[in-house]
Amino acid sequence: MIRGCPLVHNRYCRRCIARTQCQSVRIPRFTAVYKLKIIADPDAGAAPGDVAALLRRKGLYSPNLAAWRAANRRSELTAPARRRSPKLAAPDPSAATAARRIVELERKLARATAHAERA
Repeated sequence: MIRGCPLVHNRYCRRCIARTQCQSVRIPRFTAVYKLKIIADPDAGAAPGDVAALLRRKGLYSPNLAAWRAANRRSELTAPARRRSPKLAAPDPSAATAARRIVELERKLARATAHAERA
């Protein structure tokens, strides 16, 4: 039983996590690189019991391994793509129009000032 939870259950219970009653519950998330590494390890071992020993050592269950192998067969398990930097915002067309308008008004102001100085 988990501290703070009235239910007797597995420590990764989704019902309890949704209610936020268990403060110490943390669902492990494994990266694709880690999964690929774990999948490759048992395939190299030839002796019976190597897979079980590996799973015990890593704190995993056999359904994890089976699901990861199936995902790998379906080519869903690949190394993560390189993170891209955020996209730059496209130039605002109204800003370009406003810049042209400013230049035009500055020219008119210069002409008006020159005309006023001559008079």
